[in-house]
Amino acid sequence: MDGYPGVTGGDSTQQQERHYYLLSELQTLVKGLPSSFQQRLSYNTLSDLALALIDGTVYEIVQGLLDIQHLTEKNLYNQRQKLHCEHQGSPMQTQDILE
Repeated sequence: MDGYPGVTGGDSTQQQERHYYLLSELQTLVKGLPSSFQQRLSYNTLSDLALALIDGTVYEIVQGLLDIQHLTEKNLYNQRQKLHCEHQGSPMQTQDILE
């Protein structure tokens, strides 16, 4: 996870500084939300989110979701190709479908 900007190695002082920085940025983002959403995002929630950004949890979740999205898109494309071939009345060619 070294390639992600939220993930840091190093000592606890650096991590604490990173935590405060991310928390401050999150608080700034929350200020731009409607008040009904602001009320739902407590200091503790934002602090936990900042910690999750630091330890890489959020990036792992996003990467997993991205992998699922790619697989889903690939599957949908294959289904579309199959339906297209059936609609054209031509036999489906194996090389036309992605594996």
